[in-house]
Amino acid sequence: MMKSIGTLGGFLMRGFVVSALMLPIFVAPAYAYIDPGTGTLILQAIVAAVAGALAYVTMTYGRVKTFISRLLGRAPEAEDNEDGGTR
Repeated sequence: MMKSIGTLGGFLMRGFVVSALMLPIFVAPAYAYIDPGTGTLILQAIVAAVAGALAYVTMTYGRVKTFISRLLGRAPEAEDNEDGGTR
């Protein structure tokens, strides 16, 4: 007979908790290090994530600002080109 999903989920959760609690007992020291190349790669990933998040927030802010200005009936401001004309 098959167990119900609730019973199976409880069984899996208990197994996960027991495994997580026993893990520190059986872990051996790793004696590992991070070489400069790995540190630089991690730093590069962090900088790229921050720059990407900043670009995303900036673009989303512009889109939301344009949407709200159109919703309220105000035309978005035109930007001037170098020759004095508008786009």
